[in-house]
Amino acid sequence: GANIVWAQNLTYAGYPDSALPYARKAYSITRQGKTGKYAFSAINTLGNGFDENLISDSTLFYYNLALDFALKDGNQFNMAAAYNTLGLVYSDAGDVQKAYEYYLKAAKMFEATNNLKSKAITLNNIATINQRNNEYEKSIEYLMQAIDLNSEMGEFYHLSMNYSNLGIAY
Repeated sequence: GANIVWAQNLTYAGYPDSALPYARKAYSITRQGKTGKYAFSAINTLGNGFDENLISDSTLFYYNLALDFALKDGNQFNMAAAYNTLGLVYSDAGDVQKAYEYYLKAAKMFEATNNLKSKAITLNNIATINQRNNEYEKSIEYLMQAIDLNSEMGEFYHLSMNYSNLGIAY
């Protein structure tokens, strides 16, 4: 567990190069069967580290591996997180169709796990994909769903992003 904590903290602090050895160590431990508890986090953190370093092949490899692990484990929260992360990667790479597919899966899984904050963020991401495709009416539909959720939860920061994107859609 400590390797995961170090890897995640270093990645989020902006030191992905320093995080990768800890993530690799954590992944190695999980592969040896010493603990499956942290496997998803270890694999996902490797993806984060490579993503921050803009190493796209490795990023996709580890994020897909994280998704495979989540699917085998049956952990819906991890599945949703993996789908969402893959949506982000494909969106950044310009593959809006794949991004859209992964975001839709993530939104459904976030709904199933009652993670409404993440669902609202994902709906906002779907709306931006629709804007890229000049599908403004669809974008508005997703943004209105995100606005409703964020309003109910009092998520004002995310609400401001929703309204900003709504202005673009109009």
